[in-house]
Amino acid sequence: MLRNSFWLLVGMLIFQINAAVAQKMNKKVSYKILVYGVPPDPIYQNAEQVIAKQWGIEFVAIGGCVVANSAKDSSEQHNEMVYQQLEQAHGKDWKVNFYKAIEEEYKKEMKIMAVLEQNKAWQNRLAKEEDATYFLYQFTPILGTENYDVKVSNYEEWKGKNSRVIYYKLKVLMPSKQVKIVSDKKQLDYYYEK
Repeated sequence: MLRNSFWLLVGMLIFQINAAVAQKMNKKVSYKILVYGVPPDPIYQNAEQVIAKQWGIEFVAIGGCVVANSAKDSSEQHNEMVYQQLEQAHGKDWKVNFYKAIEEEYKKEMKIMAVLEQNKAWQNRLAKEEDATYFLYQFTPILGTENYDVKVSNYEEWKGKNSRVIYYKLKVLMPSKQVKIVSDKKQLDYYYEK
């Protein structure tokens, strides 16, 4: 346990040094926030990721519901340093502003999901899919518009490997509430380990 704590501290020190060097070199800093526990609902989690990407923040899962106290303590120490860096970069109210932006994005994504749920052509298409109840929706705002690109995917085996597979790529046009199927060809999103 002492050895693990030592390496975690070394890692945090390296991260801090790299962040400071990157800031001085005027590069975009990536702030890694360690998280654990039950993830939020998928649409909220997507909104979090959209805003986090804009802020240069990356959430790194270190565990699920059950996490050792030492891991919790280490992650809290690490996150406290990251929060200080974010405060230096974005001011004392960075957390309030960050989560406000997430809430705003979440509301937009819920509107997009409502459009998909009310679109008869899309619902008829989904009715033909066996695993539609397990589909995951990834929303990406199209800059400078109210429109969204949407990936509809599922986890399954692809070429003998555990994979996330895209079933559909959609474009949702707002405020007209049009849903366009850009692609209905299944394609690999990424492989993952169980």
